[in-house]
Amino acid sequence: MNILITEPEHYSEKALGLYRFAGTVKLGVDRDRSLKDQVEGVNVLVIRLRFRIDREVLDAATDLQVIVTPTTGLDHLDLKELDQKGIRILSLKGETEFLRSIPATAELTWGLLLAVRRGIVPAASSVTNRIWERDLFRGRDLKGKVLGIVGCGRIGSIMVGYAKAFGMTVLVHDLQTIQIDGVDQVPLQELYRRSDVVSIHLPLEEETRGFVDRAAFTEMKDGAVFLNTARSGIVDENEMLEALKSGKLAGVGVDVISGEDAFAGKVPEKHPLLEYADTAGNLVITPHIGGASWDSMHATEDFCAERFVDLCRDADL
Repeated sequence: MNILITEPEHYSEKALGLYRFAGTVKLGVDRDRSLKDQVEGVNVLVIRLRFRIDREVLDAATDLQVIVTPTTGLDHLDLKELDQKGIRILSLKGETEFLRSIPATAELTWGLLLAVRRGIVPAASSVTNRIWERDLFRGRDLKGKVLGIVGCGRIGSIMVGYAKAFGMTVLVHDLQTIQIDGVDQVPLQELYRRSDVVSIHLPLEEETRGFVDRAAFTEMKDGAVFLNTARSGIVDENEMLEALKSGKLAGVGVDVISGEDAFAGKVPEKHPLLEYADTAGNLVITPHIGGASWDSMHATEDFCAERFVDLCRDADL
């Protein structure tokens, strides 16, 4: 069995050992060549988020049987094509019990909130530019404010704990009934109207694409902070940017932006969010690092590798 791990940098040694136990492992691909030109004869493709596995790649991977992706989101995969070709997917989607132990994305979300609310990024930048002026960077407290969580699954539930520790009131909106002590589940429009901070924790699906639109931003409290560490497609970025420019939103923190799948390591000069962030201190953008902590990445890599070995034992691979 031929196993290609496309992004092996700093990969868990335990996970690598499990893959080597199951087959012949190749580490890495030639970044100067298309992935579709490097998948011939590959039976198992182990990926992260650098590559989009589309029909073109899958047509070239004629021997592919399994894709392993230690991610919860699957928008980097052509799911319809994978289903038609009968290729199995091993991912973190639906692995609720395991994922409760993975805090990385929730921790980053809280870091973005603090960065936006306290102006940490421009304040730090000013010091490196040899300016020491505290009155330029007066922020706002979190204690006593209202956090609205849209999508209270694994990450949203962790966020509840952080908010309580900071003395915040928590509102949640979710299609499922949420039973967490001290948390009010409310209709979406009410959450928007009452929240000082709105944080998005939804999966990107057809039903959630463009979910946060002009009407949503109009409904939000004046001066609210908006956070998105889920997927960019859930939010209408143009409307988010207009809400920032108009002052409707006091600040935004995002870990995902449109077009990131095609960046190949460098953001285009003309991306509207980056153009705004060049001169404004109330938009903080990180390069989709929500799950990218050493601890969480190794834990998820190990978990997926163990599931793959179990699959090899149970199926004819």
